[in-house]
Amino acid sequence: MIGPLLLAALSLPQCLDLHFFSAEHALERTWIGPDFFANRLQDWRLAGGRLECAEGRKRQPLRTLHLLTAALSPDVGVLDLEVTTGALAAGPLDPNSFSGFLIGGGGDHVDYRLSALTHSKPGEDGGILAILDAEGHVSLRDNSGSYSGGSWSVDGELKKGAIPEIHPASREGEGFGEGGPRPARLTLTAIARGDSYSVHLRAVTDEGGEFLSSASFTEVPPFQLDGCLALVSHLGGANSRTGYWFESWELSGTKLSAYPERAWGPILACQHTLSEGTLKLTAQAVPFGAESADLQVRDGEDWRTVANAALTPLSYTFPFRVDEWNGEQATDYRVRVTASGLDGESKEHTYEGTIRAIPTNMTIAAFTGHKCFTGGKIRWNSNGIWF
Repeated sequence: MIGPLLLAALSLPQCLDLHFFSAEHALERTWIGPDFFANRLQDWRLAGGRLECAEGRKRQPLRTLHLLTAALSPDVGVLDLEVTTGALAAGPLDPNSFSGFLIGGGGDHVDYRLSALTHSKPGEDGGILAILDAEGHVSLRDNSGSYSGGSWSVDGELKKGAIPEIHPASREGEGFGEGGPRPARLTLTAIARGDSYSVHLRAVTDEGGEFLSSASFTEVPPFQLDGCLALVSHLGGANSRTGYWFESWELSGTKLSAYPERAWGPILACQHTLSEGTLKLTAQAVPFGAESADLQVRDGEDWRTVANAALTPLSYTFPFRVDEWNGEQATDYRVRVTASGLDGESKEHTYEGTIRAIPTNMTIAAFTGHKCFTGGKIRWNSNGIWF
């Protein structure tokens, strides 16, 4: 089971413990929650009390679920990650499939929102993968190398060997062996050793704790442990279109920094028009289950509801209309909705903005929606952006 994200200060200075704990609920939806960014939205879901990657086709490799509200600090420290994972489909796995963690993508020199897009293909500032493969063996793979797949596109099959393994200092374990694929508990521990880090990966069966595999890595450069944190699901069952599931994701250590202000959703953005005293505002939401939302304006120290809108299901939008709007002054507004958290408890969420006064002089700029790309190799930084 998974549960709400808790940030609790431990006895060590600047040490955070982020823990997804067991919860008795059956929340099911496509949108995971405001703490996460999914690549792609439709590829991930909450179902049966766990995180599931519904996409396992070869043309959509390396599906990632990024944690927005925490990241790896560039400061020296320790890191512990744990997660339980298994394939959604029973039976043999695609021999090239794996699941686990993506860590250290980007860093302070890359906007966290750009790093949260990292998926599908390796590229500069792409971090490293700490994974459990189809045979039950753990490994680290360098996701920051250049991809020579013949195209800069993030779509399409990932070539075998495109993400090279990082050579371990030691390795143990026979993997799944004759028992075949089964749910496993994957753990990662990283400790600073001088000017580099030692990283240890270990996997045991979820039921019974039977040892599967372990590997130790030395002299991992610090920049590979600075930046984003994500779960990764690559392919899945040999005869399936689905990927892997995850539960009980636990994160702790002084390498973690919390950023609660980076939470996003369930209202993602708003746009409005103001003409002849009529305000029309559309709030773009995610698939999260709410049927209506309120539009409120600031009234002194309080908020006053001026309109309510029903959900437009096809677009997941809330369209508001307010007549007799005073356009001569700027007005702060917020859209208020209620959404269930990972613990099943309802919580109020707001998106705030300002309706500006109608200007006396106006310059209009238009965006045509064309794609812009710097060309060449995939880069998960500002040197390789498309939109």
